Amino acid sequence: MATQGKPQGQGQGSAGDPPDDVDPTATEPVEPPEEDSWQPPTEAEWMAQQAKLTRIIAEGKKWQDSAKKAKQDADAATQTTAEQASAQAQAADKRFMRAEIRAALLAAGAQPDHLPRITRLVNVDALSIEDDSVLGLDGEIDSVKAEFPELFVQQRASKRERQGSVDQGTNGAGAASKPKTFAELAIEKAMKATGGKLS
Repeated sequence: MATQGKPQGQGQGSAGDPPDDVDPTATEPVEPPEEDSWQPPTEAEWMAQQAKLTRIIAEGKKWQDSAKKAKQDADAATQTTAEQASAQAQAADKRFMRAEIRAALLAAGAQPDHLPRITRLVNVDALSIEDDSVLGLDGEIDSVKAEFPELFVQQRASKRERQGSVDQGTNGAGAASKPKTFAELAIEKAMKATGGKLS
């Protein structure tokens, strides 16, 4: 009687089947994650970092304030320079105007001894400077001269006018009058007061 043998291929894995000695439920091994090398800083290290950060912030604020102050100083210097230039220009105009006033007064016959006083009588507010000349000066000089003639030297008659006056006196048209003395003026005043009679 023939023995029944194992079916062909039984006990011998067929193509595509896992071997008999491999557990089909087993999973591939998982590699453990790499350890993180970062370590939190210690309290001392953290305090040192905070101190450094505070110092950097303070230095930045210091430089910012310094730059702001430098800009303010520059603006103030620019304004001061402009104000100084304006003040210097005004002072130069005043000196020029004062010199022109004095020259015009002397040319108009102002007495040199009274020149400072006469200069103050000129209304400088009515004057203006334009093209190196003082506008309105002639009118102011004429006004001062008309109001204070005693401060100006009276113009003397020319030699020809004086000669003509003498000639007229010689011809009987009128003799040149001689200035009266103080005594003569006093007598004349007393005679007028008494009606021409002297006691």
